Amino acid sequence: MAMQKDTMRTSVRTAKKRYKKKFCELCVIPNPYALEVHRIYDETHYPKLKANPKNFVTLCKHHHRGDRKKLGVYGFHVWNGGNDKEANMDKWNRYVKEVQSKQLYYARITIVVLTVILIILKEAL
Repeated sequence: MAMQKDTMRTSVRTAKKRYKKKFCELCVIPNPYALEVHRIYDETHYPKLKANPKNFVTLCKHHHRGDRKKLGVYGFHVWNGGNDKEANMDKWNRYVKEVQSKQLYYARITIVVLTVILIILKEAL
């Protein structure tokens, strides 16, 4: 039994490494930090999808399991209530939409601030 678990862990690890390499180590929610592989359908509730690359997405550590609110959003597992909670496509889509709306909000604020700075600098010249 233990040998079977070790073999499964190795096969999951290998599938994740191949997936990360194939997708050029990009976070699906743009963020330049170290990447991890996230399963859209969790392994506890959907064990048959555990090593299936079609169930994987790459996420930076923050978006995968970040426990601090950064740019208004927690990592998926914290947002979802913990690693033991069911994860599925519906929850994944809701999380991505929430993150993207927060990032758009902060991007707009940044553009406004930069525009004001440019106006001030232009007037100072």
